[in-house]
Amino acid sequence: MRFDTNEVDDLDFELLPAGTYRFAVIDGDVKKTKAGTGQYVAIALQVLGGPHNDRRLFDNFNIENPNPQAQNIGRAQFKRFLAAFGIAGSLDVGPALFGRLNGKTVEADVIQQTGKDGVTRNKVKTYHVPQQGQAKATQQAKPTTQTRARPAPVADEAPPPDDIDVPF
Repeated sequence: MRFDTNEVDDLDFELLPAGTYRFAVIDGDVKKTKAGTGQYVAIALQVLGGPHNDRRLFDNFNIENPNPQAQNIGRAQFKRFLAAFGIAGSLDVGPALFGRLNGKTVEADVIQQTGKDGVTRNKVKTYHVPQQGQAKATQQAKPTTQTRARPAPVADEAPPPDDIDVPF
């Protein structure tokens, strides 16, 4: 097989403008952290409706981490994510849970955040139950500048959480 890079257009990924979006859960998995000392839940979401229909967003939740603060934050965020689907209590986090969530809708407040590496990415600030009867997928605020982001990774390549960073 031959491949000619001159025949392929570059991909240009723009960040989602900050705002509230309706998403469908399209994938989920439990993965090891980059350092191999913990585990996180990786979720892939797809925008439903509006000008950004079908755009994808990825979110990670630290579930086991040697840093207690990072673990507590990750678990609280994952609890909030599950609560948006009415899920509470003790449960196995694995294929059965992700199968149950696949295709379900959730609303999320999305922001743009610049990491320590200087790259600006989308980040979910919070999840909440979708409002009944509304196809909400429009941003609340328009960005004041065009921010270029690096290409979004596919769900299997979402960057693992750093074992020592505490997300804020």
